[in-house]
Amino acid sequence: MRDHYTRTAQVKALTEYLSGNPSPASLQMLLSIARRHRTNAVQVLAQVLVERIADERGWSTDELADRTIPTAGLDERGVLDLEIGTRLYQAKLDAEDVLTLYNPDGKVVKNLPQVSEGLDKESAAEAKKALANAKKELKQVHEFQAKRLYEALCVGRRWQLGEWQRFLLEHPIAGRLVQRLIWLGLDAQGEIVGSFRPLEDQSLTDSADNAVDPTAFAGVRLAHRSLFTSEQSESWKQHLADYKVEPLFNQLDRPVLDSAAGAAIEDRNGHIIETFKLRSAAQKLGYERAQAEDGGWFTQYIKPFSGIGINAVIEFTGSPLPEENRAVALIEAKFVRPRRGQHSGYGMQIALKEVPSVLLSEVWNDFHQIADAGSGFAADWRSRVAY
Repeated sequence: MRDHYTRTAQVKALTEYLSGNPSPASLQMLLSIARRHRTNAVQVLAQVLVERIADERGWSTDELADRTIPTAGLDERGVLDLEIGTRLYQAKLDAEDVLTLYNPDGKVVKNLPQVSEGLDKESAAEAKKALANAKKELKQVHEFQAKRLYEALCVGRRWQLGEWQRFLLEHPIAGRLVQRLIWLGLDAQGEIVGSFRPLEDQSLTDSADNAVDPTAFAGVRLAHRSLFTSEQSESWKQHLADYKVEPLFNQLDRPVLDSAAGAAIEDRNGHIIETFKLRSAAQKLGYERAQAEDGGWFTQYIKPFSGIGINAVIEFTGSPLPEENRAVALIEAKFVRPRRGQHSGYGMQIALKEVPSVLLSEVWNDFHQIADAGSGFAADWRSRVAY
């Protein structure tokens, strides 16, 4: 599906097959295709299938994604038991979320023993396969859930407390990611009543190391610098430093754009950047190249926020395909509501005042960060680039 995406009929058939497999790994892959795929027809099909599955279970698509996060075979302790005959090996998540293998004596070993014959041959092969699958699935879960959580930050998604605890906090993998983020507790009206971070034992603490009672909250959402005072932000940064927590993504350090007028962010219009630097900077921030237009040119990088049906768009003067490393100029950042599965910046453009505040601030920062990778503003940019 990745390497032969141009074979649309075959890829669509595989997508249909995925929807018939109830395993969490298959559903999560289907969800990832529905959120982002290089072929519009495949993405639209996946979206329809995801919505059908969620409707059949009486869930939203976000609830489906939360409730089907694979565990990579790990139990609630983050341990995978691997039996070879009567010997029990265990793979456990270490502090860096890497699976570490322990022998029956509790000592760290690099590999499972080689068993090529005898009664333990079959169980050894099964254990080796289970360990390989667990490592692969762990990587996939980390990547996909990190993206989902970042999107949840940007769009201001709210969880009911019980749902968040059961499907995220108590999950053997997602729970580790949740511990690397700062959260806000909400009352029944959705107002912020406190902030906290989960600890390894699933208890909650505030920035001053005081215990936080989760029963005081009706719901939770992710924290963002725009929702804190300067003092609160600095207190949380100190807390993360004291505990040597590597945040899953930046919630506190990026500047805040409180408000903006008009339909687009244009304060980096005319900033020059080479196409390869633009591509690298955009892709690191989660943007993908838009589809080519007439003449084989593309003029946009897109970051979809499918949970609210909005595409963030970075527009520039354009580049032909195949790409050459040439100078281009940034034009604007904007937000559109595309047609379902449409991987472009065309659609109903949204006024900046209608964009969720955290999303607006994050994309504004993205636009500036991309511009910083270039050579700066050029008053004669129109005569220096082709478009």
